[in-house]
Amino acid sequence: MVLKSQHIRQVPKFKKGEQLLQNQQLPIQLLVDGQGTVFVNLNEIKPFSIILSTDTNPKSTGHGFELTIDESSAIFYQWDNGDRKKISCDLNVESALDKDNNCIYWLSLNTHNPERNLRYGKGEMRFKTQLTKVSILDQDEFKWIHNIKYVIFLGSINQESVQIWRDPVTIEPAIIVISNDEITMEFVANYEFTISANLTPECQKLYANIAGKEFILDTDDFPNFSEAIKRSINNPNGWCYKKLKEKSEEFGKKDEAATYLRITLGINQGDSPGVPYVMEIWPGGHYSPIHNHARANAIIRVLHGEIVVSLYSMLSLVATHQKPFSEQRLKQGEITWIAPELNQTHKLYNPNGKDSPCITIQCYLYSDKDNSHYEYFDYINNDGTEICQFDPVSDMDFLEFKNLMKEEWHNLHNI
Repeated sequence: MVLKSQHIRQVPKFKKGEQLLQNQQLPIQLLVDGQGTVFVNLNEIKPFSIILSTDTNPKSTGHGFELTIDESSAIFYQWDNGDRKKISCDLNVESALDKDNNCIYWLSLNTHNPERNLRYGKGEMRFKTQLTKVSILDQDEFKWIHNIKYVIFLGSINQESVQIWRDPVTIEPAIIVISNDEITMEFVANYEFTISANLTPECQKLYANIAGKEFILDTDDFPNFSEAIKRSINNPNGWCYKKLKEKSEEFGKKDEAATYLRITLGINQGDSPGVPYVMEIWPGGHYSPIHNHARANAIIRVLHGEIVVSLYSMLSLVATHQKPFSEQRLKQGEITWIAPELNQTHKLYNPNGKDSPCITIQCYLYSDKDNSHYEYFDYINNDGTEICQFDPVSDMDFLEFKNLMKEEWHNLHNI
């Protein structure tokens, strides 16, 4: 899956009074007839509808589908020249209007695979956040679906939030990035891994900077670097041990396991939230809060140990959204990615014991067309009561830290 600017239509604000029916906003066009995904959130938590139609006013002419979300259900209707009939009703409470006013609702139309379908979900637009699917099997009855080109909204829609994606939701994007030399025909067929060329241009750039064979911790000048970090974590006199203790209330109420160290490489150049390259140190059993990434692009590589990445559909205080839809255990050398619309909200956790720290390199870059440059990572605090802003500051510069670890190592061994 490649997310390029030409594959997404940002919908402009509608002019006052430009309505076809009461509470109906002007139709907008799909980027490709018969396919695409639309996402939107609401001004207020009230019932609303999304209509995909061959005509600008399906209530009088043309054909189409309508998804209506209310307090208790998600209902699909079919429109035929002004006549509407129900074709599916989902009474699952998770499919109904969301308790979170910032919830993103998405609707996907796919007419080009053998199983033509409509998919509805919440949060990130992807296969694993789907809540309901309607299959369109009768090709004769629905032969008009390839001519669907208009999207119409009914209800209190946040106009600035509306986006149209060119592609429908069909598969779950692969989480792990491997090199071109490692990709196989089986991997492509199973969507098991991806390569950097399938990522955003910004992720491609970041990947090129940190994926090389020599981008490692234990180098010839300090082959015991990772071991020295482990000793510093476990030694009450070590800098890492002391710094982690200092940070036990960084994300809310005191929690010594909800801590990690941020060692930065270089300076903030104005094109990323904080310093773009950060080495993060995760003692065994430690974890981050659930957080997002300022709509930045990112690449994460495991330099030492293992880390579990849990992905969430959105950042929300609503309990149902704090259940991960995917978990991936990354080993040393493995690489994953973040884009503005995918993999944005996650939690990192080192599942191993105190003698098995994990060390990662995280790198960030705003999209070229991102002119807002939100500087914070939003997170759910340790109390679980508030979404807060995290300023991605540094605990120490990398070169300074490496010299400090050398000093601690030499003192430990009387070198």
